[in-house]
Amino acid sequence: MDIAGLLGDPGAFHARFQPIVSVATRRPVAYEALLHTEDRAVTPRSVFAAAAAAGRLADLDRVAREVAIRDAGGWLGDALLFVKLAAAPGDLPPDWLDSMRAVAGAAGVPLRQVVLEVVQPAPGEPLARTARIVTRCRGAGCCVALVGADDPRVVRNLAAALLPDYVTLDRTIVARLPSPDAEAVLEAAGEARVIAFGVEDEAQHAAVERLGVPWAQGWLYGRPERR
Repeated sequence: MDIAGLLGDPGAFHARFQPIVSVATRRPVAYEALLHTEDRAVTPRSVFAAAAAAGRLADLDRVAREVAIRDAGGWLGDALLFVKLAAAPGDLPPDWLDSMRAVAGAAGVPLRQVVLEVVQPAPGEPLARTARIVTRCRGAGCCVALVGADDPRVVRNLAAALLPDYVTLDRTIVARLPSPDAEAVLEAAGEARVIAFGVEDEAQHAAVERLGVPWAQGWLYGRPERR
């Protein structure tokens, strides 16, 4: 795969958007952007793997954010736009937010509607790095979501240290509902709004609703689509 060629071609990628809904109404309140190539034979997984192998993950991360915001322009309305940070905090360049501001301005997407998804730090990853990323996100006017959260103790520590605006209930926990772990994560999230990921059927929706989770995402509510 010519990852350098892909990264150098602004027309090589597009975003697909999967709704995040209010559990109570099932109406979209936000959309999560997922990066795809124009070549259907090239999967997103293979692109990210090639970028990681070539040491270009931070570059692909920048492209993913810019494409997501670019493609959300003109239709997003008042909904929020969730965008993953694919690169590890220590790999992001100092100017990683600058181009995002420019693209957001051109697309007419206020940065206050952009929620940057920060993956919980891996074991051994200094928390201070992630804390600096969160601070910079907020300094740019964006909100922050902590994703990949499945250990209540870790969630409690990170929520206290990072004060995320959103915490996602990992699909591995949703698949096991009802579960004491889910209740513990919900409690550990503190003031953050919790979003259940991976709700695929009515039984899981009912379990999430009983748990009191306000927002959810999954194929039950809609698959990623190009807008």
